[in-house]
Amino acid sequence: MDLKRIGEAMKLLRNSKNWSLEKESQMLNIHRNTLAIYEENPENMSMGLFNEFLLIHNVSREYFFKIAYDNSLIKVQKPMTIDDKK
Repeated sequence: MDLKRIGEAMKLLRNSKNWSLEKESQMLNIHRNTLAIYEENPENMSMGLFNEFLLIHNVSREYFFKIAYDNSLIKVQKPMTIDDKK
């Protein structure tokens, strides 16, 4: 299992919702620096926290690992600009 891909999938899911590290870490009840570490190296992330991560993103474990190995499965939402509001 390639841990780098798992961390990238975590970051991709967060960015797809335009969530900051701060927002997602609050939802997971951990410090934002801890989340940043897990996104870079998820090796020490507990299964309980990983399950909570999946829950807040409303994705199954199977789908998450599909994302980890095929980044085209999820599209990152572009932040809304002033021009989009017109």
